[in-house]
Amino acid sequence: MSLKMLRFLLPFFCIWFLPAVLQAQERTVVDELGYSFTTGDYPRRVVSLAPEVTEIIYACGCGGKLVAVSEYSDYPEAARSLPQVGSYARPDLEKIVSFAPDMVVGSASGNAERTISRLRELGIKVYVIFPRGVKGALKSLASIANLLGCGEQGKRYSKSLAAAFDSYRALPVEKSHDAVILFNLEPPVSSGADTLSDDLLSWVGFRNILHDSSIRYPAVSLEWLVAENPEFVFLAIQSGDGKAAEELFQRFSGMQAVRKKQVITINPDLISRAGPRLVEAAALLRGALLDSRGKKH
Repeated sequence: MSLKMLRFLLPFFCIWFLPAVLQAQERTVVDELGYSFTTGDYPRRVVSLAPEVTEIIYACGCGGKLVAVSEYSDYPEAARSLPQVGSYARPDLEKIVSFAPDMVVGSASGNAERTISRLRELGIKVYVIFPRGVKGALKSLASIANLLGCGEQGKRYSKSLAAAFDSYRALPVEKSHDAVILFNLEPPVSSGADTLSDDLLSWVGFRNILHDSSIRYPAVSLEWLVAENPEFVFLAIQSGDGKAAEELFQRFSGMQAVRKKQVITINPDLISRAGPRLVEAAALLRGALLDSRGKKH
C-alpha cells in the first residue's frame, strides 16, 4: 500500500477504532459507600472536600493533581497555597464547578450526603471514603492512589504505614487501661464504637470507656467521666483550649487520670483525620501507655 493511500485511509481508521480505544480506557469504580460509576482515564484535575483526603492525596504522590481543597486543608505545607472551596460541612458548589474537576474526592465523616448528591446531579464524578478504623484508613489511602493513578506509590506508602501500625500493636500489653478521648468540652463529646479513635485506642492497648455506646460521637457530662474514673483522658482539642481543659480537670483530684498526671492534650488533627499522620497519633498514645509503666519506647 502506497504512502498516499495510507494518508487517505488514516482518518477512516481513526473514526472506526477511536471509540473502541476510548471504551477500553473506561473503568468502573465503586466508592466506600458502595456508589458505582464509570470513569475514563486517570483524573488530572481533582478537588478534595476534606482535610484528611487532602493529606492522603499528597501522601500517595498525587498532590500535583489537586486544583482546590476544603477549608482547614493545612497539611502538608503545599496544601495551604491551594484555593479553598469552603468548609467540608458546607462547601461552595459553584466554586467547585468553576474548577472544572475531573474528580471530586470526599469523606462521609464530614461531607453531607446532600452535598455529594448535588455534585453528582451536576454531572461531577465524586468518590467518597468512609474509614472507620486503622485498617479502613490504610484501605482508603490505597483506594485513592489507585483511583488517581498513583497506585504503586500508594501501595508502597500504605505498606510502610501498616508496618508502623503493626509495630505498635505488637508491643506486649499486660492489661487494658481505661481511657477516653474528648473532642469538645462544652459539652464533653467523645467517641463510641465504629469510630476511628475508638479503634485506635484499642489498637495500641487501651479500652475506650465508651466502646459500648450506641452513638458514634456521644455527648457526656463531666460528672459521668468522674464516676467512670478512667486512667487516661486524652484531650483532642486545639492547644490553647487543651491547656484550659487540663486545668479544668485539676478540680477532680480523685480521678485516676488526674492523680497520675495522665490528662494529656493531643493534636486533634492527628487523631480525627484518617490520613497518614494517624500513625503519629498511634505513637503518641502508645508512648503515653508505656510512660505510665516507666518503660522506654
